[in-house]
Amino acid sequence: MLLMSAAGGLLIAVQAPPIVAVDGSVKLLSDAYNSSGQELFSRLADTPGNIAFSPYSVGTAMALALSGARGDTEAEMLRILKHNLSRAEIDGANGKAIAILNRYGRGPLFFSKPAKLTTANAILLTTDGGNLISNDYLAAIKTLWTNDVASYAGPFTLFKDVHTGPRPLRSPHPPIWVGGSSDAALRRAALYGDAWHPNRVRMDWLRDTGLPRLREIAAAERKRAPALCPRIRLQLTESPRTDEQRLAGQGTLDQVRKDLEALESLGAEYVLLDSAGDDPEATRHHEPVWRMLTMLAEKVLDLPQQTLR
Repeated sequence: MLLMSAAGGLLIAVQAPPIVAVDGSVKLLSDAYNSSGQELFSRLADTPGNIAFSPYSVGTAMALALSGARGDTEAEMLRILKHNLSRAEIDGANGKAIAILNRYGRGPLFFSKPAKLTTANAILLTTDGGNLISNDYLAAIKTLWTNDVASYAGPFTLFKDVHTGPRPLRSPHPPIWVGGSSDAALRRAALYGDAWHPNRVRMDWLRDTGLPRLREIAAAERKRAPALCPRIRLQLTESPRTDEQRLAGQGTLDQVRKDLEALESLGAEYVLLDSAGDDPEATRHHEPVWRMLTMLAEKVLDLPQQTLR
């Protein structure tokens, strides 16, 4: 079992398809939707909670109201919506934009279906779609990593004869750790991951629920269960915490030792020690983190042997 105190990230660059040529009115329409969308966001920025909306959806909805506006109302709407087109020109440009999206979506090079317009809120609530996209991206990435000239056709990603290089040093590709605890995430780990990376979990849940469910899903997919490489919340305390109140990695030095021993018995290959607390301001001061890591290194971990004392 190897313990780490930092996590790495992967930055993936995706080549975008060529930009579709549009006429001047569609360009002006797009500029207006972007400008009015940015202003709307700035006015909503102080609203509590997450904000998600589609400037295109807002713009086209307002265009319907604008079609019936006249006089001062029409002039005021054109100003607020940042349009440099007349009401009639906006209607025509919207029609051209939809035609371009539909024509482009049917093209043989990029998408098998016409482009589908939807609001950002709907995308956030469509969890199955998000899982399908993640799975598709992972499959595409693995294809790029394992071929000098790669081609891939999936529901959300399509490319042909892409020359890649240099190839990853590790063969067949760098290890992929997949996080999450939902059935969809566990299935993704079984299908595409080299390791399952649960984050901030309780030991009893991991032992009695998480790992058995992962193995069950892997067996149903006729895959070998991926390695266990969890992230635990490292927080040393002077007095013990009850198991009902703590996550793995929280509590006294003895409790953390027992957590690491339990993870080792469960077959964990790596354990990432997450020292980032729930207070962002606390991350400005690194001394407490270094003290915790030093204490673990001196009293619990055998770093040269990559195991426990």
